This record gives sequence, structure tokens and C-alpha cells, in this order.
Amino acid sequence: ARGELPGAARLLIEVDRQTEHPPPEWMAREITLSLARLRIIAGRPGEALRLVGDLTEPDLPDVVVVRAAALAAGGDTERARDLLRPVTGSAGLPSPILIEAWLVMATLAAAGGEAGNARAALARALREAIPESQRRAVQQVWTRLRRVLRDDDALTEQHRALQGATTGIARRAERTAESSDPIVV
Repeated sequence: ARGELPGAARLLIEVDRQTEHPPPEWMAREITLSLARLRIIAGRPGEALRLVGDLTEPDLPDVVVVRAAALAAGGDTERARDLLRPVTGSAGLPSPILIEAWLVMATLAAAGGEAGNARAALARALREAIPESQRRAVQQVWTRLRRVLRDDDALTEQHRALQGATTGIARRAERTAESSDPIVV
């Protein structure tokens, strides 16, 4: 799909609708959540809400976060915040879910003119993202948050650290590969 939203959505739908070899239930759920995220990005939060509403386990944290993002995109910011509070207060959730939840909270706060809350939520997201090199979610919202957060040197530095985390790993891997003894077969 090469970065094209409609193409990515078509591909997800094709995989989900395979009848000869349908995806396992967990994969079908991930496909639905990915498709809902694409709908949100494309400005169609109502479609995203319908997609997540059809899932059999609507109270799972990742489903709740996508539903909250769709509500936020549709203008229902209070309901979105209400859904996110239990998720952001949970311990032991996988990093990608927490990162996405905090980024939605940051976006909500920024849209509401709450720069302090936006900074705090983004800081939490970055603290979760940096150790795991979870750049994708941060990249997707950074341009929307950059304007509100441009005067916060600490957050800018955290963002830079996240950007360098993967390149640092790649550089270490390259150095290791260059310094390794050749493999003799």
C-alpha cells in the first residue's frame, strides 16, 4: 500500500475476508483495529466506531484506546477521556497500548488548549516509547502536538532520543556485523 491509506485499507479488508483460509480470531481483531485506526486518520471516526463496536471483546484495553481515539476525532472529547482514564491508570499493560493511550490524551489536551496536560501526557508516552523504540505511534501525532509543545526542551530532547534509539541500535548492529569474523561454510 506504500503509505496510501485507501490501499492499506483495501489490503486489510482482503486479508480479513479470505474465505478459504480465514485469519485466526486474534488476527481478525488486529486487522479490525488497524482498519479502524486508518479510518480515524482518514477523517472517518464514525466508521471506526462501527468497526470497533462489532468486536466481540469491546472492553479490552487496545479496543478501548481505539474507540477513545475515534470519539476524540469525532469531537466527543469528554467521553474519550473517560474511556482512557482506566487504561492510563492500569499497570502491566503492553507498552504499545499505553503509548497510544497517552498520545490520545496528549492530543485531546492539546486540542483543548491545555498545554500543561498535553506536555504531561506526551512525556508519559515518550517514557514508555523510548526503551522499546516505539516510534510509529509518536510519529503519527507529533506534527499535531509539535505546535503546542515546541517550547518544552525536555520533551523535544525525549523525542530526539526516541528518533535516535532505533538508529543507535542499527549502528551497533552494523558495527557488530563489520567486526565479526567471516562465516565459513
